[in-house]
Amino acid sequence: VCILIGRRVLFIEKETIIDQEGRYVIVRGMLLGEEVVLASVYAPNIVPIIKLLSECMLSGGGGDWNRVWDAEVDRSGGPLPFDNKTSRAIRTLARDIGLIDIWRQVHEHDQEFSHMSRAHKSYSRIDMILVLQAVALATIDAQIETCILSDHAPVSLKLPSPKLIKTLSWQLNTALLRDAFSQKAIENEITTFFENNDGTASTSLILWDSFKASLKGWLISFSTARKKQFQKEWVTIEKEVQKLEKTHTVNPKDEVLYGQLLEEKQKLQQLVNSKTEFSLFGSRKNFFESGDKAGCLLVYKLKKQEIVAMIQTIRDSSGGLTFDPKQINDTFKAFYETLYKAEVEVSDEALEEFLDGVELPTLGEEASELLLASISEQEV
Repeated sequence: VCILIGRRVLFIEKETIIDQEGRYVIVRGMLLGEEVVLASVYAPNIVPIIKLLSECMLSGGGGDWNRVWDAEVDRSGGPLPFDNKTSRAIRTLARDIGLIDIWRQVHEHDQEFSHMSRAHKSYSRIDMILVLQAVALATIDAQIETCILSDHAPVSLKLPSPKLIKTLSWQLNTALLRDAFSQKAIENEITTFFENNDGTASTSLILWDSFKASLKGWLISFSTARKKQFQKEWVTIEKEVQKLEKTHTVNPKDEVLYGQLLEEKQKLQQLVNSKTEFSLFGSRKNFFESGDKAGCLLVYKLKKQEIVAMIQTIRDSSGGLTFDPKQINDTFKAFYETLYKAEVEVSDEALEEFLDGVELPTLGEEASELLLASISEQEV
């Protein structure tokens, strides 16, 4: 199991507890100025994990708990003999720490599942996110997503977050140069540009700069259209997978329907592979260009110092706390503008009157000539 935190998230790690058998990882740190404890769990045997989590003052934890919250509604085939004991154990853990099954909180009367057992030919909801009451109150949405990469479906939790500063810079998507259709389209665009604009510019430099600007705009438009087409295909297949999964939960023993479901998942997996291939290509390019340079080590050390020195929250002029990086910068700017602002307004007339009464020293003729003279060999 693991916990992944985005690079732009204002998080400072303080302590990490890792199970040697890979069943859980617990991280304590500062998130947006608040101390939090996060856990990712795989719990084939929940008893020792319950004891550990109850001592950690958990803010939220998710993963494969290997048991359902309520056997009556969280299993497609009805409760199993051991469900009462195991379900009671996880509910007791949640009650003792003050945690809530956030998906059930949002979808009180719904029935969805996150795992299918091929051995028992049944569905169950054993993947859950448990959070504190304060987090639950701030929750915007919670969903069980489409199952793609494994036999477990991801569970997502949506919370409000401050706007993070983005650095927008355009770079050529080099994957377009490896695609036959894109190569032909780019070639046609270049040919068309020079056919229509040859001889219209006063110099070849102006023509070349115009071509670069035109091609950049065309590439941005072309890439955006390809991305929208990819996303549309993704959404269409994902909806079909969700539709087939919902139908299959009613009759998990229908092998024909299950075959159709696997076929649609295979199509979705191909899109995932394509997206992963593009990400890996970009990563390999970055490592190839700068992986063996000393600058990488320096950047790594500076990044750690930047995270430690990062100001995550500040009180503004009204006394309220703000976590927005832009508002934090504006607060500092306003403070120093006020600090260094002159308390007395001085007019131009008063300033000239003051300077007229000041006798400033001047250089003599000999000193002026010495300063303007060429540098001698002795001075060098």
